This record gives sequence, structure tokens and C-alpha cells, in this order.
Amino acid sequence: MLEVNALEFGFDRPLVTGLCFSVPKGQIRLLHGASGCGKSTLLALISGTEIANVNWAGDIRLDGVDIGALPAHRRQIGLMYQDALLFPHLTVGENLAFGLAPSIRGKARYAAVQDALAAASLDGFGERDPASLSGGQAARIALMRALLAAPKALLMDEAFSSLDPELRRQFGHFVADQIKLRQIPALLVSHDVADREFATDPVLQFPKKVSFQIMPIDNSRDKDDIMKMMQGFPPAANHQVLLANWREPDIARWSFNHLRQLLPTAPMRPCQTRQPPLPTARQDLDDLSFLDARGDRQKLGAFLAASQSDCFAVMKDGKLVYDWFGGFGAPDRQHIVFSITKSMASLLAGVLVGAGVIDVQRQITDYLPELGNSAYAGATMRHLLDMQIASGFREDYLDTDGVFMAYRRASAWNPIEEGDRNDGLRDFLTKMPVSDAAHGTRHHYCSPHSDVLGWVIERSGGASFAELFSRHILAPCGAVHEAYISLDTFGAPRVSGGLCITIHDLLRIGQMVCDGGCFAVKQIVPQSWIDDIYHQHDNHIWLQQQDGQGPRLFVNGNYRSQWYRPDQNRQIACAIGIHGQWLWIDRAAGLVMVKMASNGTVVDTDTDRTFLKCIDAITKTLI
Repeated sequence: MLEVNALEFGFDRPLVTGLCFSVPKGQIRLLHGASGCGKSTLLALISGTEIANVNWAGDIRLDGVDIGALPAHRRQIGLMYQDALLFPHLTVGENLAFGLAPSIRGKARYAAVQDALAAASLDGFGERDPASLSGGQAARIALMRALLAAPKALLMDEAFSSLDPELRRQFGHFVADQIKLRQIPALLVSHDVADREFATDPVLQFPKKVSFQIMPIDNSRDKDDIMKMMQGFPPAANHQVLLANWREPDIARWSFNHLRQLLPTAPMRPCQTRQPPLPTARQDLDDLSFLDARGDRQKLGAFLAASQSDCFAVMKDGKLVYDWFGGFGAPDRQHIVFSITKSMASLLAGVLVGAGVIDVQRQITDYLPELGNSAYAGATMRHLLDMQIASGFREDYLDTDGVFMAYRRASAWNPIEEGDRNDGLRDFLTKMPVSDAAHGTRHHYCSPHSDVLGWVIERSGGASFAELFSRHILAPCGAVHEAYISLDTFGAPRVSGGLCITIHDLLRIGQMVCDGGCFAVKQIVPQSWIDDIYHQHDNHIWLQQQDGQGPRLFVNGNYRSQWYRPDQNRQIACAIGIHGQWLWIDRAAGLVMVKMASNGTVVDTDTDRTFLKCIDAITKTLI
């Protein structure tokens, strides 16, 4: 096994700190990171190659042996680069023989070369000039030469990036087969997350150094401390994540990416057939410049880092244009999306409406008579979907002893006070406080309404929310990774905000919405449901909110079926979650954007307004 622990390196100042990972024998691990983040420097440190003026500290072990102080020739590590680097003055066979130990001579040496040629499907190529080889053939010879040296580990630096897509796929699987056959660990560093196809999960995300901050963030812990969360047995007290503190600043950087280690959850199965990576048309948008909400100039990459984003991705016309990862964010790691869950529940509701199982004009109590003595009595499913229920509930995220805290405890998101009783989320919903106002007269955002929607979905659909969402939305949209949703202690799902999903799978769902409910020529959600969300409905009720103060962000917007409409005059719908979660779908521009974050502020209006400016800049750049 190859192990890297607490590795720090840089030149005049640290470039990377707190890097920890391991690679088991017989597996390839992908270490993904942008150009210039230090990937090649890391490989040089592991292999023992000299780099001028680099400073480093940490622990590098191979098969349990500390190799950090050993010279390169004693580490027994093979290397592969983007170019094959075959010796032009040697034949193909002589290039292969170069990798063999001098002690292997005569017939044994010849046999080893012939076996390598056969393994690479290049029998008879031994006397060929390397210049006559195709790119794929040269890559296979370079790999076999490295493996003939009998390394204990293999390091690959962008080894597939010079190959065309089909050749890249063939060679990648060939490498994976050889690594498995020889039972050695292999580390592949790449700027292209599509190389995950040949690697074993999880993808390792290379830390991105934040050299400056444009927006103020909570600095109670430095970056080293944040990356040490939940490390150790047990973790240090200030690195321990608990049910009582998991949403606090900094601690959220870990917990929002590892929720199933804290709360009870239900899995959602992805597509059961092998799915291709997202098609790409990549552009480097890190340095995209825009004016923020205060009129100051910012760059996209710096804004994402400073606003405590964990991942961000953009699709244009169904192709991945850009993605960015920071903190604990990674392409294969599920991240809680909070109230984006509401919009996902709406899509599932649309499927059931299309099947005739749910009627939006019927009263909620027709499906859930248990709510007959609550605020939901007399309200229709349309009132529920559009957040037009009249209730005495107040969405106060800073509440410590009122109805919102009681809601969180019922949802198993906060610990129960000693001596208190918890009867679960559904019991809480049956006691939703009433109001003197009439249903359908103003927009009143209330998270428990979405939990009621989830309950109706389960009762009508005859299965758990997790099973129904997997069956009707996640798997049909070609999801690659399992998603999951948090549960209360009685098994009720937190449909208002407990979905955890990978960024690329959420992009797939967003693209389905952008395409009118269709994915891969199959209608997933009725087009009429999607079109109704985007329709220009009367927004006078939307404007009657916030105790007469009006909307927080979208003064010409609306809210329909658990989705925001930022501008009634544009074909845009979006889903928003606390702590910086966004899903933006611009049908006219063919754009889908997802941002997942662990912002220490629950509702950060300034950052949200700046992100809207950022979206405008990206849209103008790509259309």
C-alpha cells in the first residue's frame, strides 16, 4: 500500500498542507486537481526525484516502510508521463529490455520482452522503430517498460491526456488490468475527472491553495484544522463533529460532505447499468472576472474559495464546461443540498401527478387525514406546493428553544434535551400551528410543508421516498453514484432538506429539467409539469411575504411547485438551499449550474447576490 500522511510542501511558502490518502495494492486511485496546483510536485516527492528549492514535511510510506529519506533508485517506484518518452535510438524491444534488472540475462531477458509485447497485444513489434508506433502503441510500451522494472508502486502524471477519447478508454482499462494483475498500488494525477473511469473510488481531490480572500469568512480555525476534522481515534476535541455542532462554521466543511456518518439515512440507488462520463466541452473559467454585488471586481475561482464553496459545475447544451472543487468537495462525494431537496421532491410529485396518483386540486387531508387538526386542514396540494399555507410556523434558523428548534429535534437534526420526548417528524407535522389568515393569500416559506409533500408522496406512491426517488428520478437520469436522504429516528425522510447527492448527478437531473423533463430521449417527468413551473403565473401572492417587506432576492420573481422563478420574463428556474446551495437552470441559454457550499452563515444574502452576478457573467461568456 502507498500511504501519504500530513504531507505539506511548497517553495517560498506552503502550496499544499494536510494532504492524506492511501492507495491499496491492485488499485488505481485518481488524484484530481487543476493545472498548477502541485500534482507533479507531489509525484516527484513520492518518487524521490529532485526538485530545486522545494520544502516539504510529512510521511510517505510504501508497504509500511518510510521512503521519504531514501534516494530515488531505492524506492522501487515506476513512473509514467503524458509522453511515452521512448528512447529513439533503441528498438521497441530494446526499450522494453531497458526496464529489466541487469541480473535478467540471455533467454530469460528475451522471454520477458516477448511476454511484455504479447501482454500489450504487440507481438512481432520488437524490432520496430519507436517512431513508427501510434500514440496508443507507444503508451502501452511505456507502461510495460515501467512494469518490467518490477516496481512496488506506479505513479502516472497525466498519462492518458495525450490520447483521443476512444484510445484513452482502451488504454485506461489496459492499465487497470495490469495493475490488478501485478497487485501494486498506482496513483494517477490528472486535471480531468473523466479519468475516474479507470480508477477505484473514491476520487482523491487535490487541495486547492487559497492565496487570498476577497470576502470575509470565519477564521476561527485555519485550513489545516478544517482538513483534520474527524481525524484520529478519537479525534481531538476541537476536531470532533457531533449532532450538536455539525452545522457550525468550519465544522460544516466536513459534515456537509459526510452526513451519513452523523445521521440516520436511507440510500437511493443510482442507475444499475454502467453510465458514460458526462460529455465535456471544457473551458477554464477560474479567472473569469465579474463585478460583485458591491461593485468590486472578483474572479470566479477566488470567489468560490472565499465563499466556502465545496464544488461548482456548469453545463452548456448538455456538456460539462467547467467544474471546481475545494475543501472536502469531490466529484464522487455526496454533499447535502438542503432545500434543493424540496425541488427534487417536486419532480417526483410531478411524476405521480402525471400517473394520476396525486391531484393538486385535492385537499391535503384527503391523502393524510392525520393532519385534520393542524394548519393543513382546508389547504389543497397546490397551496402546499406553492408555499401558500397559512400557519403559525416561523422559519427562524437561529431559534434555540422555539418551534423551529422543536422541528429540528423532531427531524433528528439536533439532540433531544434531557427529559424531553421525541415522537418524530410526522407527529410534529400533525401539530403544525394554525393561523388566522386564509390559505392562498400570501407566500409563506415553511420547510415542514415539503415534509408533508414527502409524506403524501410516500402514502400515494406506496413506497418510501428514497425508493420512489431512485426509481422515478435518480436512476432514469443516469446517476452514477448512490444518493441518500436523512431520516428521523422513526424512519421519516427529511424531504425539506436532507438530500445528499454528488454534483455531477445533480447536474444530470438539472439537465433533464432543462430538456423539458426528458433524459436520453425518454420522458422522465411530464413536460406539462416542467412547463408549468416555467410558466408566467401571476406573482402578486409571491410579493406578499416577509411581513410586507417583499422577496429577499427576486423582486420580479415567483415560486411554483417548490421552485423559484428569479425573473418572470426569463425561462429560468432555480433551487436554493441554506449555507450556499444553488441549482440554476436557464432553458433559453441551455445552461445548468450547481454550487454546493458550507458557508458558515445560514442565509448569506450578500454572497447570494454576488453569486447571481457571477451567474450573469458566466451566461454572457458561454452564450
